Amino acid sequence: MTMNSNQKRLAAYLFCLLLAIIVGGVAALVVALLGAPMLAVAGAGATGFVGVMGIGSKAIGPFVFTDDKAPPVEPQREPSS
Repeated sequence: MTMNSNQKRLAAYLFCLLLAIIVGGVAALVVALLGAPMLAVAGAGATGFVGVMGIGSKAIGPFVFTDDKAPPVEPQREPSS
């Protein structure tokens, strides 16, 4: 399957989003298990999410994605008689 550069960038951002959701959820879960108030739980989850998305966006943004291209095919020449 070939992907163009925009599809590759989208896949990278979606992976970053998934990772940010997981990190934010784990951070909120840990703070909740420690018995903190709900505002602190929400703050920890949001901080984890925003931190990972910020770092991921900063890392993915300047990266140059290229298109997948098949190697160039040379035109076939007719045999000379």
